[in-house]
Amino acid sequence: MEQTALDEQRRPTSCVRRARWDGQTVYIKRYSIGDWGRTEEVVRARLGRECRLVRRMHESGFFGGRLGLVKVLEADLDSCTLVTAEARGRPLGELVLSRFQGRSARQALAAMFLAGRWLRQFQQVVADEDDAVPISDYDPLDMVAYCRFRLEKMREVGYRWPDRQLEQAICGRVGELLAQSTDGDRRLVWTHADYAPGNIIWDGRVLTPIDFGMAHLDRPLVDVTYFIHRLEMQRVYRPWRRWPIGLWRRAFLRGYGRPDAENSPMYQACMIRHLICRVLTYVRRPPRDLKQKLHDKWVRGCVRRRIAALCTR
Repeated sequence: MEQTALDEQRRPTSCVRRARWDGQTVYIKRYSIGDWGRTEEVVRARLGRECRLVRRMHESGFFGGRLGLVKVLEADLDSCTLVTAEARGRPLGELVLSRFQGRSARQALAAMFLAGRWLRQFQQVVADEDDAVPISDYDPLDMVAYCRFRLEKMREVGYRWPDRQLEQAICGRVGELLAQSTDGDRRLVWTHADYAPGNIIWDGRVLTPIDFGMAHLDRPLVDVTYFIHRLEMQRVYRPWRRWPIGLWRRAFLRGYGRPDAENSPMYQACMIRHLICRVLTYVRRPPRDLKQKLHDKWVRGCVRRRIAALCTR
């Protein structure tokens, strides 16, 4: 097929190229092999799972209207390459960053509501026994083990937080919250695993999540809390700006159908998990310059204080 490259973006886990392909605009993503357990076997397994999941989503009948779906045009497991049709619109993350400048508050709330509604539909897609098998040892299903693994990784790179006593307190708190959670919150459903505004396309009417390369089975509130976590981090990244995070969060939870989800033990456990991952991200990422080094230190400090607050309630 004839291809004309338009632009290219390199990410830690992939290289994404936007191109013209047989008269339409497509995204050609080539997954990369690297650290954090990204062996060739793992990458191919994830790509195969992503393709099967997208096919099931189209067959489910749970989407349509304002709930869009990504369309896979071609996949090659040998080269770890995926070709998808371009979804109309802009990343929701760009609109969040601009606080929906030039758009009404009503449209912002509609986007957040639909993001929650889309996720509710996604979690109804059928999964089978094979889908429950973890692809990588880096992502254990046990949430306490998941958190402990990442805390150990911080120690391996020389980061002196948390100490052993605090680590036990954090993992103990997560274990307590899991034990207090309902059976419904402990069940396994499809999880996007990177359900953030940057992976959601919004054209003012239709909302289309993209990038299912990390999708797996997990607890229902993992994606819910991750989306909210990424919204709430804007206040940490840019404390000098004002954000209507509370309004957006409530609209999202209404769309999902759990307006009171914040009160559940599983919600708090998932938030601790995401915050641990956020600290690790800012530990492993080398700063470009002094300005970023100071910014990263600020972010780590804010997130650590948030973890401590959640673990001492």
